[in-house]
Amino acid sequence: MTTFCPGCDGYTRAEIAKELKISDNGHLCDMLDDLEHCDFVRRYNNGTLQKNGIYQLIDFYSLFYYRFGTRRVTDEHFWRNTLGTPEQNNWYGLTFERVCLWHVRQIVHGLRLDAIRHEYYAWRSQNSQPAVQIDLVIDRADGIVTICEMKYSKDDYTLDEKEYRNIVRRMETFQKETGHKGGIQVSLVTTYGLNENMYSEISPIPITMEELFNGH
Repeated sequence: MTTFCPGCDGYTRAEIAKELKISDNGHLCDMLDDLEHCDFVRRYNNGTLQKNGIYQLIDFYSLFYYRFGTRRVTDEHFWRNTLGTPEQNNWYGLTFERVCLWHVRQIVHGLRLDAIRHEYYAWRSQNSQPAVQIDLVIDRADGIVTICEMKYSKDDYTLDEKEYRNIVRRMETFQKETGHKGGIQVSLVTTYGLNENMYSEISPIPITMEELFNGH
């Protein structure tokens, strides 16, 4: 059994009940509803029905505490001494994703989609191995889907061949499993910007962290 990590890809209600060894009943549903209404978790519908919702932890303090506050360390300079480690960088990346998801309206504005009717949701593959997860899909009334990829970096982000192929795989998997017949566009949401190279053209309109806080 995998480690229960509600802040990662998320879990369905049935998966949460199984991991916590409790009944999947109305009481669990009420608890999850309370957590959602208090902004501790978010529920996304995977582009499908409400009953198939997937829950993710989004409260920033809880995310930090879950990763670092539950361990016992004797190093009084633990945080400073772990700067640049994969563990800390993974937390930066996860937290940046959550910041972006709190500012979808600004992302939509930055993509110049304000005037187009749209719905947005997250999506998780049901069939692919390894599983494909897309944190933000903007489904537009003109038949085009925009897939947003959140990329944390301490400087301008450089898209390499490996991640480029991962993005292409996500696009292809999404199209295959959803049956989407329209166009698919990609937008990278980065902290400071996107370096131009042979792979960066996949994201014609990148969004930066500055645009997330522009007040729109």
